Amino acid sequence: MIDLDKISEGIHYELIPNEEAEIDQAWNIRILEGDFTETVIQFGAVMYNGEQDCINFNYKLISSPDEDLKEADESLQQFVGAILTDIIENGIAKGTLATQKAKFLGKK
Repeated sequence: MIDLDKISEGIHYELIPNEEAEIDQAWNIRILEGDFTETVIQFGAVMYNGEQDCINFNYKLISSPDEDLKEADESLQQFVGAILTDIIENGIAKGTLATQKAKFLGKK
């Protein structure tokens, strides 16, 4: 059963290959409906913040039909966060979520 109130792959967004990336596992995300239709983003670092019990993430705005849209737009950040939540939940459910420990410069 599909929950239409929840952001879902194939309904609200789709993963598209990033043909410019140096690695073949890089994907962009195209938003399919809503206030940000046809906006394309790419996630950067995604980290769990144990102190605040939340996930912190970076993303890059690749393109948008709205020339005034910026990464700092709070509505976009919330929508992108909902997309990330769906991607993580799908990865856990399918057993395809890969993680690695963060490596900090100058520390072993």
